[in-house]
Amino acid sequence: KDNLSAEMVDKWSINPLIVQKLVNILDFMEDKPFVTTEDVSNKFNFSPTTTKRYLKTLVDCNCIEPSGANKNRTYRRLNKMLKQVQQDGESNG
Repeated sequence: KDNLSAEMVDKWSINPLIVQKLVNILDFMEDKPFVTTEDVSNKFNFSPTTTKRYLKTLVDCNCIEPSGANKNRTYRRLNKMLKQVQQDGESNG
């Protein structure tokens, strides 16, 4: 988690105050084939607008992948990218 958080701050210039929320969303998605905006919004008590902004940030970072039209959009976690970040952290530390 720490490697991913550092990567988000350093590589993608994400506000450190938001990074923990994004990591929490990724943790929530870990054992699910996909989630909806509503799933994330309900779990973390974010407004739909805030949830969409956080999910867009994760899409832009290649952490998750969207599927479907806006109203029925789902998101799935991209484990390949996360494993690469973790491997990079292990080889550097």
